[in-house]
Amino acid sequence: HEPEVAKSLWDRAYDSLDPALVEKYEKLLSARLQTPNFDSVENKIDSQNTKSRHDQMAKVTDICLERLDEKGLKYHIGGREYSLEDQVAQTVQLVQGMKSFISEAVRASPEASLAWTGVCIILPIFTNPSEAKQANQEGFTYVTSRMKYYVALEKLLWPDNRKDDAAGVEQVRTELEKTIVNLYKLILNFQIRTVLRCYGRRSLTFVRDLVQWDGWNGMIGEIKKLEDSIHRDSKQLNQYTSRKMLENMEGSMSKYVTLMTNLESVSEQQLEVNKQQLALHERREKRDESDQESKCHQLFRLSRDDKDNSYEWYKKMVENPIDGTCNWFLTREEFQSWEQQQTGLLIVSADPGCGKSVLSKYLIDKRLPGSSTVCYFFFKEQLQNTEKQALCALLHQLFSQKPELIRHAMPEYRRNGSQLVNVTSALWDILWNATNDPDAGSLVFVLDALDECNDEERADLIESLNRTFSNNSQSPGKSKFLLTTRPYSEIISRFDGLLDKFPHIHIPGESQSSMISEEVNRAIGHKVEQLTKLSTKNKQYLKERLLAVENRTYLWVSLVIEFIRTRRIRNTKDGVSNALNNLPMSVYEAYESILSKSDRGDDVFVVKALNLVLAAVNPLSLTEMNVAMGMNASTKSMDELDLEDDKDFKASLRDMCGLFISICDDKVYFIHQTARDFLLKKQPEPLKSGRSYWNGTLSLQRAHLDLAESCIFYLDSDAALKNREFSQYATRNWIHHLRESQKEPQGEFMSSVLNICDPNSNVHARWPALMGDLTPICNKNALWTAVCLQLGNVVKCLAKRKDVDFEAKHFGECTPLAYAAQEGYEDIVRILLESGRVRVNVRAAHRQTPLILALKKEKAGVATQLLNTRGVDLNARDESGRSALSWAAMRGYVDVVQFLLTSENVDTNTTDRNGKTPLFWAVLQDEVLVVKFLLQSPEVDPNIKDRRGRTPLSWATENGQGAIIELLLD
Repeated sequence: HEPEVAKSLWDRAYDSLDPALVEKYEKLLSARLQTPNFDSVENKIDSQNTKSRHDQMAKVTDICLERLDEKGLKYHIGGREYSLEDQVAQTVQLVQGMKSFISEAVRASPEASLAWTGVCIILPIFTNPSEAKQANQEGFTYVTSRMKYYVALEKLLWPDNRKDDAAGVEQVRTELEKTIVNLYKLILNFQIRTVLRCYGRRSLTFVRDLVQWDGWNGMIGEIKKLEDSIHRDSKQLNQYTSRKMLENMEGSMSKYVTLMTNLESVSEQQLEVNKQQLALHERREKRDESDQESKCHQLFRLSRDDKDNSYEWYKKMVENPIDGTCNWFLTREEFQSWEQQQTGLLIVSADPGCGKSVLSKYLIDKRLPGSSTVCYFFFKEQLQNTEKQALCALLHQLFSQKPELIRHAMPEYRRNGSQLVNVTSALWDILWNATNDPDAGSLVFVLDALDECNDEERADLIESLNRTFSNNSQSPGKSKFLLTTRPYSEIISRFDGLLDKFPHIHIPGESQSSMISEEVNRAIGHKVEQLTKLSTKNKQYLKERLLAVENRTYLWVSLVIEFIRTRRIRNTKDGVSNALNNLPMSVYEAYESILSKSDRGDDVFVVKALNLVLAAVNPLSLTEMNVAMGMNASTKSMDELDLEDDKDFKASLRDMCGLFISICDDKVYFIHQTARDFLLKKQPEPLKSGRSYWNGTLSLQRAHLDLAESCIFYLDSDAALKNREFSQYATRNWIHHLRESQKEPQGEFMSSVLNICDPNSNVHARWPALMGDLTPICNKNALWTAVCLQLGNVVKCLAKRKDVDFEAKHFGECTPLAYAAQEGYEDIVRILLESGRVRVNVRAAHRQTPLILALKKEKAGVATQLLNTRGVDLNARDESGRSALSWAAMRGYVDVVQFLLTSENVDTNTTDRNGKTPLFWAVLQDEVLVVKFLLQSPEVDPNIKDRRGRTPLSWATENGQGAIIELLLD
């Protein structure tokens, strides 16, 4: 250490400061000297040599002053960065005007760099108006304005030419030095704490633990007291020259105070500008947020393009109720009780044709609105029959009527983007969160025709409702659900768990036949009165005959009335009687009668038309239907397409298919869900009329084949270039229909299929969206396209052709078999294995076999297929040294592990490059059952250590896996 006498008063004051405070401060200064990575900064300030320390402080000062010359200084508002402009530029000019002042002071008194450094390092902060104002309030301006005065004290009070060794004077000198050192200490302490306070708010990690300092005013008071003391003690000793110089210095300081005052004034102007800019950016952010909410809201509307396949359209297609009907339901105690509750579930079941959908429409439009917000969805088999569609429709309506609730969808929207509509768990979370919002109020959700929902998705939907309405930890809020369905036991029984909580959950409409019959009678009277071609007397006779028929339903009444309306009937009693003699007595007989009207020669047309409606993903428009009906293998040009005018085509459909097909808003669909049942399901008992030419004669696979042929022939023809009316449907759905047909393409159709699957064909250039989301990987050859699109029937056809290479690698060095294995395409894997054209152990990237890929990607079904394939290498190891047993153990596939353990020559103790055995991986993943089966094998060694010297037992012990520890110690 240097001797005490060699130190300046500034150094003596600095060395007496709190060491912990100085350490934090010097780390901050060191950051200026070495790196902006504050988290790893070391203290580089020399504490042993005062001159070296002065030089380092001066260097920091120079660096800080240089920064004031940098262009484009930045400031922050609301988390955003903006450039200094306008009044801000004035602030910078004032701050920069202080540069020469500071530079001269440091050069004149190097020892005072200890104090000037603190001023300089905080000076850039003054470009922030709030900091400038607060610093002035806390006395920083006062202290800084008097820095030159403080620095001059040491030399001016005791100039070098003063020679006074009197004992009294020496004593005064000693006391005065102590007072000045104390003043310097207070000044340095104040400056350092001010610096750390300002930079601490900028989250520098090395000042996060700084104790909050509140004594700013007290510190300034102490500084002023010591100034007064020094002034008094030095007055007598420095009556002449020194005193005059100090007064001149004070005059210089007054100019500094004026400068700082101007700085604060401009900062206040800048603050006002910043407030205006902040308000502008806040408005812009709110607008951006509103735009995002709007995009999120519309994401839930799943109808595409200009085709109105919306949830509103399907409700619109339901017939309006006749006045006086639906009373059988409204008077039920169960309904009235449910209607009065704040939350609950109600299921209404009834046979086909009893008016469930009409009832739902009536409740939605007439009964339920008022104090409740009503949202609905009408399931339609094959057309809108998914859980996703239902949830999106409910959410779209909810946010349309209660826009403020969209906030519950935004976190998931930001997380999933446009894919949110495909994440049903997230959709349920959004729905339940919204229903629990106090702003939601009373909500009613109506789901009609639950029986027409896809089987698997219906099970998930019911499970979600059961979980919420039976679980006290999750509340449905003030929401009620009303569900209608056919009386299928597999649907109704799934709600049994809720019977204790909602004893009136189920209203079996099928047991209310007497009440329903009365309302059907009312419907008969209403519809008969609309038959204007009959006299009043004959209307009465017709009504009496219809009322005498047993098992009357709403649907049967509608079909019979239309049957009578469209036939030539003499307006006499005998004429009506003769017509009634041929009247269909059931809905199926009515359907048979309608379709049998057409000539046998038109059957080909009728069958294709019915197949297209059966298979269509959404109701085809008249124009789409017209094009699809006209496409065949010979259609290669627009002239060959030979289309009717849409108006004439509509008439042709009506003539040949009669009431079986409805056309509304230029869309073609079946009159009722039972029409699909009639075509696809053979009645166990013959019709009473004895005729059953049409019942159960169509196949859904054949229907898909017909529509696949229409789509593919269209896309592969020049006719499509001039008529694009069918292009959107064809490009989006040809894959679905070809896959669902499950038929191997033949002849001309096979040629068109291969052409459309060939990425080098003209079809691809013509239709860029042909492969949908899989376009990037369907660019190798026809086989790869068929594998990627899971077109098993096409793969079968290609397997018969010798010119197709089944080992061509693509997409991560995969063969078609390896790719199908990792994607879990079980049908494709089976077809490839049965073809005899593939090698089962071929290696993909990272030396992975198809079996290892299937296990790694968690495709257990494919793994089981491969395990039972002759020649599969059960001991093959990938690049990391892991075997099939290792991956199976890690994934917890007990059946696969058992299979491998009982297979011959399987290495049960194989280690990967990290030394881990299959047992170790099972322990690592806490797969208790797998560990149990592995330990039952005498070949498994539980004591093998990995490369870090750990055994399965040591790992389990370290991680507290009690059940596994017990198995390992047993």
